[in-house]
Amino acid sequence: DQLDYVRQILSVSKEKNPNTVSLHLRFCTRPADDHVNGYVDDSFYESVFPQIPAGSTVYIFSDDSDRARAKMPWFSSNFDMNFKVIDTDAFQSLKMMVECEYHILHVSTFSFWSAFLDLEQPNSKVFYPKSFIDTHTPNMIPYKEWQML
Repeated sequence: DQLDYVRQILSVSKEKNPNTVSLHLRFCTRPADDHVNGYVDDSFYESVFPQIPAGSTVYIFSDDSDRARAKMPWFSSNFDMNFKVIDTDAFQSLKMMVECEYHILHVSTFSFWSAFLDLEQPNSKVFYPKSFIDTHTPNMIPYKEWQML
């Protein structure tokens, strides 16, 4: 019931940014993450990126920007996309993620919320790894359109 209110508080635009992708890389670097298996295999990304238009801009959000930057050469050499690591606070990150056309989730609820708050839900432009439901529950996926790869 409060999704519009949350979008308003975050100042989410009513317009989507076409050909943009939010990619969350979570390395579980905080002590509170000890209970989370933060691993997502590269094969997940090899399954996702062919489903996204070539040349799209992929914004990478992470709990460890240095490790995300270290992953950039692999992404750039394997996929025809423009990759950019975003260094900003959690609120600005979430706002920017929500406004993307595509969402690539990690095992975190932060990436879940970015897709869930998307104004155009339900849609099939959300991709998540099996490890997401292994870490949470299948009931956490609200739309059958979201794609587990």
